[in-house]
Amino acid sequence: MYVDEDTGDVWFQGEQVTDPQALAEVDGHSPIGPDEVVVKLPPVMKDIILEAINGTYERGRRGPGRHGE
Repeated sequence: MYVDEDTGDVWFQGEQVTDPQALAEVDGHSPIGPDEVVVKLPPVMKDIILEAINGTYERGRRGPGRHGE
């Protein structure tokens, strides 16, 4: 997850969902646009996302996963 400090845009990075059943379930709740993909994020990201939205995210903090490998 990355917050652009200039624009405030929130960028998500995660596993791209390709399973047709999962995509159909998501599409049933919120239609997936032709230029959109569904990205799966682990539950641990919830707090980090809320911090980004609230502006309390610690700059330079890294979430779980591989970094620089």
